[in-house]
Amino acid sequence: MSATPLVISLHNGDSLELLHSIDHRALRPAQGKIFKADACVCDPPYGFDFAGDKDWDSFEDGRSHAELAQDSEAFAKFTEKWIRGVMENLWDGGHVLAFSDSTTLDLLGRGMRLASLPIVRGFAWLYASGQVKNPNDPRPGFEPILCGRYMGQMGRLKDLNKLFKQTGRGQLNAQGWKEEDGKHPTNVMISEEAVALDEDLARLVAEHKASFFVPKPSPKDRDAYCGDLPEVVKDNRLSHMTSNAKGKIVKDVMAQNFHPTVKPIELMRRLIRLVSRPGGTIIDPFMGSGTCGVAAVLEGRNYIGIEREADYFKIAETRIMNALAEVSTPAAA
Repeated sequence: MSATPLVISLHNGDSLELLHSIDHRALRPAQGKIFKADACVCDPPYGFDFAGDKDWDSFEDGRSHAELAQDSEAFAKFTEKWIRGVMENLWDGGHVLAFSDSTTLDLLGRGMRLASLPIVRGFAWLYASGQVKNPNDPRPGFEPILCGRYMGQMGRLKDLNKLFKQTGRGQLNAQGWKEEDGKHPTNVMISEEAVALDEDLARLVAEHKASFFVPKPSPKDRDAYCGDLPEVVKDNRLSHMTSNAKGKIVKDVMAQNFHPTVKPIELMRRLIRLVSRPGGTIIDPFMGSGTCGVAAVLEGRNYIGIEREADYFKIAETRIMNALAEVSTPAAA
């Protein structure tokens, strides 16, 4: 890791407002440099309610994102707003990696295009442990991820290969993944659980080892770096393991991190390595419980995170600062 201390800038508030007010000179005043992000990695609202929790997933005019998604143009405009805000904080050639849901992926893509952010690649994270929301529907088994590339204010970046060699921006670092896996990677990330369900799939994966394996987060992974935060009863109305088809909780689960959509740390680390170099900076306008921030710190990246909900912000701040303390502590001889 670089000897230069990592810069961690965390903000509790609405990203649609705060993205326009980040002071890029104040973040690293000693160097007197403008401090922008090399990439955005985030998990934005998907456009549906989580167990009826509209306060958590509400839009600026009082509608939930689920209600807003019924007005597809309005939800696309919301997406355009936060993407434009992110682009104000990106260096030229920086990438935006954003998770979505299969039912509202089109709105994420439309928002990117409205913001004049070219979509350069799509990814799929496959898993076998999706949450049953309707007993008549198939269980969800994947989440899509869209990748856009900021081409500068004029949208006319030249010689992306040169920019990539100099800064790590302008191209994706698939060669870095290749060095890790031994083969050129695919744009599919798949969990071992999914492979275990199908012999043919297992055979294909064995023949094509460039598919990256990462499972859904375990309870240990969810609570990683939570430190002394208290355990609380987690709302499990979405989980097929702890609730019935009507969403009634049949089994309480205690957790320090009670955010409903936690991503695996290893998945976020992998994505961060794809779009940045050590010492670079990641911005995340929907920080949630801080998994992307933890991953950024563990990968030696600076991190700018924004989270609206105070309860989740506290979890994120605790986890990220604990991860920072871990990587900043010299190893024992």
